[in-house]
Amino acid sequence: MDSLKFKRLSLSSKSSFLWEKGVFLCSKQDPLYLIHLYAFDNFYVEVCFSHQLCRVEQMSVIENTNDLEPYLLDMPMPGFLP
Repeated sequence: MDSLKFKRLSLSSKSSFLWEKGVFLCSKQDPLYLIHLYAFDNFYVEVCFSHQLCRVEQMSVIENTNDLEPYLLDMPMPGFLP
């Protein structure tokens, strides 16, 4: 699946695809959301979970690697760091 097809899926279909094929990379938090980053073959997905509503509010595709910069310090890189 490519990112364009993923964007067209319903939230429940995105969740199923994420569960079956996504690779969890890391998480970050802000006051409103817990945000998980997942990888697929050629794109990434941010999953925004609302603390207040206790549910997934949004799944956004990241295709530009520059948008991954906020995650770099939290992303595990086995073999690269002591």
